[in-house]
Amino acid sequence: MKNDPATRPNILMIITDQHRADHVGFGGNKIVRTPNLDRIAARGMVFRQGYVANPICMPNRASILTGVVPSAHGVRYNGVALDPSFDTFVRQFREAGYRTALVGKSHLQNMNDAPEIIAKVFPDSPARDLWRANHPQGWDRYEMQDRHRAQHVDLPPDFYGFDDVTLTVNHSDYCSGHYYQWLLDQGADPAALQGLAAAQPYEGNWAQVWKTAVPEALYPTRFIAQQTIARLGQFAAADEPFLLQCSFPDPHHPFTPPGRYFDMYDPAQIPCPPPSSKTTAVLPRRFSACSPSADASAFACRRSRHRPTSTATWQPRSTA
Repeated sequence: MKNDPATRPNILMIITDQHRADHVGFGGNKIVRTPNLDRIAARGMVFRQGYVANPICMPNRASILTGVVPSAHGVRYNGVALDPSFDTFVRQFREAGYRTALVGKSHLQNMNDAPEIIAKVFPDSPARDLWRANHPQGWDRYEMQDRHRAQHVDLPPDFYGFDDVTLTVNHSDYCSGHYYQWLLDQGADPAALQGLAAAQPYEGNWAQVWKTAVPEALYPTRFIAQQTIARLGQFAAADEPFLLQCSFPDPHHPFTPPGRYFDMYDPAQIPCPPPSSKTTAVLPRRFSACSPSADASAFACRRSRHRPTSTATWQPRSTA
């Protein structure tokens, strides 16, 4: 990096969660409408053979930030927080004079899978990696959803290299984090809006799909978009180079697109993918038990058919 700020580009890093590569218009999908993402793709470069370091959320997010594989950074599965002393590319930018900010989902620490729960699931896992530094108690609890519901949580001034952090924790319409306290500030009652229990009447409501009572204006996606736009304005006024990560929790399941997006597509238009024919015999028991049968896959598809598509459309439109 050069020291002259005029030669250093500003960076806006947009992340969506569990968003299939073929669930965007520029990816060849003829049904889903993602005009904003399509415009970005048309003006930029599209990588069509990208591979993840790990198929699970926390390990791969840690790899994105550190540039190394899970065996090197130690985040082997969800529930193992990234060591805060580990170097990240964000810290490299910060040290080079960039202002750094994160808005939305981080999931570098535990949202609800506390270490004690993971210890029960993986009893043979070491209690602590020997190479990790000793950190103060609670260092890995900054993203715990119940903590954010109870009060506003202040984060360290250097959160993996980010010096300005506004978190949206978890997924769908029941997000926590700083978003939850913002929701309260808007005069909303989260208990009356969030989750399946508060969902609007709809014959297809079930554990992975429901018609949310959260209006578009209060939905996590809108909050993240507005907060990101506000940061862009602040950075522009400061006339300093910046790195801003805008991270949406959707379209990760459960699928709860708000308002008009819920009925944007006709379910009959959405083809159901064929069930996987791959054997689950080689999978660990914890994962093979989660693998649905062909009948279960077809049932799930009929129930959720167009909601992931609606949620995918909601993402880019919210940042228009």
